[in-house]
Amino acid sequence: MVRRLWSCLSRPKASLLYGWGWGWALAKPKRAAARPPGAEAASKEEEEGFDPAKPPPFRLGEIRAAIPTHCWVKDPWRSMSYVARDVVAVVGLVAMAVFFDSWVVWPLYWLAQGTMFWAIFVLGHDWRISHRKHHQNHGHVERDEAWQPVFIMWLDFVTYLHHHGHTKKIPWYRGKEWSYLRGALTTLDRDYGWINNIHHDIGTHVIHHLFPQIPHYNLVEATKAARPVLGKYYREPHKSAPFPFHLFGVLARSLRIDHFVSDVGDVIYYQTDDPQLHGGQQDKSERSIGCLLGQQDTGYPLKK
Repeated sequence: MVRRLWSCLSRPKASLLYGWGWGWALAKPKRAAARPPGAEAASKEEEEGFDPAKPPPFRLGEIRAAIPTHCWVKDPWRSMSYVARDVVAVVGLVAMAVFFDSWVVWPLYWLAQGTMFWAIFVLGHDWRISHRKHHQNHGHVERDEAWQPVFIMWLDFVTYLHHHGHTKKIPWYRGKEWSYLRGALTTLDRDYGWINNIHHDIGTHVIHHLFPQIPHYNLVEATKAARPVLGKYYREPHKSAPFPFHLFGVLARSLRIDHFVSDVGDVIYYQTDDPQLHGGQQDKSERSIGCLLGQQDTGYPLKK
C-alpha cells in the first residue's frame, strides 16, 4: 500500500558503464533488476554474515606480508625469454598463414594470432607500460577504464570476465566508498585451462590488481599465499577443462543480465533492464521506495 503512494515518483537515472568492444555507451534510463537467478548455494548464516560491499577486515599490508619475498623479484632474463617465446610464435603463425594462403587456414590464423597478441599485451602491461588508468581506478564506477576501444578478441573477452560475470553480484564504488583495496577486491580470477600458460597466468587477476609489480610468473604462488588473508573476499574460479568453453556461458549470462548501474549511491551493482528476468515489470513505486529505503535489488545495502 505504501509503495503505491509513491507511484508518482520518477526513477533515478541510470547509465550503462561498459559497451562490448566499442567503448562507452550513452546514458539511458533503465529498470532495476532482482538478484539474478542461479546464485551459488550458500547457507542463510553465510549470507547474513558476509557482505562483500563492506570494507575488508584486513589491510593491504597484511596481504603483502603473506606473499613470499621471492615472489616480488623480477628476473630480466626470464622475463625476456617469455617475450622471445611470444615473438617466435607470432612470426611462426605469420609464416604458416602466408605459406598455405587458404581461406580454410585464415580463420584459424586470426584466432591463434589474436591469442598471441593478447599474450604480448599481458607482458607489456605486466611492466606497467599500458593499462595504467584501469589499474589505478579498478572498481570505481566512474573512473575505471578497461578499453576504449580494443581490437583484439581476447582483450575484450578476458578483460570483461575479470570484472563481470560472477554468480553473485559484485559491488562497484564511487566517491568516498572507493579505495584501492576495495576496488581490487572486485576483480575475479579465471581459469583458462591450457591457455593459462599461453596468457602468462593473467587469470590470477586479484593479486595482479593488488600488486601489479609482481611478475606474472610468480602470480600463482603469490595468490596461494594470499588466499588465507583474503578469505571470502577471494572468489574461487571455476576449474576449467583443457579449453575454457565454460566461460562462453558465463559471458552470455553476464551480457544478458549485467546492463547498467544506478546513478544513485556510492556502493552499487550491475542490474538488468529485462523485466522477464525478475518475474515481471517492476514499477516506478517499487524502484523509488527501494532507493528511499537505501536498498538495492541485489539484497545488499545501497550506501549513500
